[in-house]
Amino acid sequence: SVRRSTLRRGRVAWNGSTNGYRAFASYDTASQYAVIFTGNLHSGAVDELKAAVDSLLAGRPPKPASKLPLRAAPVTPAVLASYEGAYSIANNPSLAVRATATGLDVNGWAVMPTSDSTFFSFRDFGTLTAWRDSTRRFLGFEWSVAGQPFKCPRVGPLPSK
Repeated sequence: SVRRSTLRRGRVAWNGSTNGYRAFASYDTASQYAVIFTGNLHSGAVDELKAAVDSLLAGRPPKPASKLPLRAAPVTPAVLASYEGAYSIANNPSLAVRATATGLDVNGWAVMPTSDSTFFSFRDFGTLTAWRDSTRRFLGFEWSVAGQPFKCPRVGPLPSK
């Protein structure tokens, strides 16, 4: 049945985002808790709040909030420009990375340098780390969100505007 096919380990869960809004909805058949969560901020804070609610409902204390970097590391414009290009994430070649005066712009959101080879994304509280081969050649970024790493290989130059 449709109902059974949407259940995963006794849970039904959806999430989505649009125009700066994030939303989650879930239902746990064992506890019979339903959570509907909306946020008008495209930030990793929304994900942390949602995870805290899930922990509390499960009777566990929530994890402490992430410690955010307080200031950008000084990185030369040449180093920032060396990261420009088109990147793929989850086999979707749609990430355009551009150097800015203060860091990188990834599809319209700011990514702040924390060193010459690491960056912080306020949008998802993710960390981007330069991914290199054994000869130190830059291949792309490893983008980690909530401890889950995603390889983002550079697949070409920036698309023309």
